[in-house]
Amino acid sequence: MKHFIPIILVLSLVLFTGCGNRGGNRELNVGNYSPEQNEQPDQSVQRGILLDDTQSLGWQGDTSNEVAEAPATQNRTTADAPGFNLYGKTIGNEDFDWASLRGKYVLVKFTATWCPPCEAAIPGMLRLYERYNDKGLEIVSVYVFQREADPVTTVRNYVEGKGLPWIILSEELTTRAGQPPQGRTFGISGVPTFFLLDREGEILVDRTHSVGDIPPALARVLGE
Repeated sequence: MKHFIPIILVLSLVLFTGCGNRGGNRELNVGNYSPEQNEQPDQSVQRGILLDDTQSLGWQGDTSNEVAEAPATQNRTTADAPGFNLYGKTIGNEDFDWASLRGKYVLVKFTATWCPPCEAAIPGMLRLYERYNDKGLEIVSVYVFQREADPVTTVRNYVEGKGLPWIILSEELTTRAGQPPQGRTFGISGVPTFFLLDREGEILVDRTHSVGDIPPALARVLGE
């Protein structure tokens, strides 16, 4: 019996430590959601996202890119970077003309209706649009990773409900038209993902997950 006591103690210690590690080492990427994650995050994650992103909606937003895993690319243009020749179908099922935005600053957001941090970024984007649209800023939201039975209607109702005034692209309608999904083409691993391009098509902000990174970049190029 004495020989079994140490073994029982060791097994108990291992089991106790394992449970502690599963709970204590859990990492939550509250800045973005990937399509592999559940569409309905637990409430603790959702509260963290909304709290953090509320701070990033002002002009002093959080500029950390802790969740940005894609490699940064410097000085790409729409001419020499095929990945940034944005394409697709609008939510009205019309062809999108990327060349028509030449000469404008363009904020591209890869997003989804089910994503809490994507929705939390909308007020900041509306302020950007109101402040800079007459100075040459255009916004394009690309809705990707939609899993609903009718993703087009889901996106259309969502956009109308939010009153979004900018260009809306639908990955679903794009693939129905025989084009590859934009999320895969651009290597999007999570949403929201933002890109900011200047009037010549060069990338000013590359693959950030915080809308708070955009106003400082616009202020610099616009001399504010």
